[in-house]
Amino acid sequence: MDKCNLHTILRLPTGIFYAQGVKTNVLFFQRGASDKGNTKAVWFYDMRTNMPVFGKRTPLTKEHFKPFELAYGDDPNGNSARVDEGESGFRAPFYQGRNI
Repeated sequence: MDKCNLHTILRLPTGIFYAQGVKTNVLFFQRGASDKGNTKAVWFYDMRTNMPVFGKRTPLTKEHFKPFELAYGDDPNGNSARVDEGESGFRAPFYQGRNI
């Protein structure tokens, strides 16, 4: 991970892959310019807020990802401008282990 720029973490609702209570996160990263110290800021997007309980009767679909896709932006490397949406979506980035 030192060799990569971890720029985004997508927090998915619990229980979508295994059982209720299992936490799932998707990490977005790219190869860095050097062997160390490539991650400067990490944006978090929380999809657990205002979501139904997923399971066989309520599957997670592509439609559930639309707000994330809009907030993520067009740049596949996570460089699109993002606004802090508070508890409902993208949060302010964490810089070198502390939230600013």
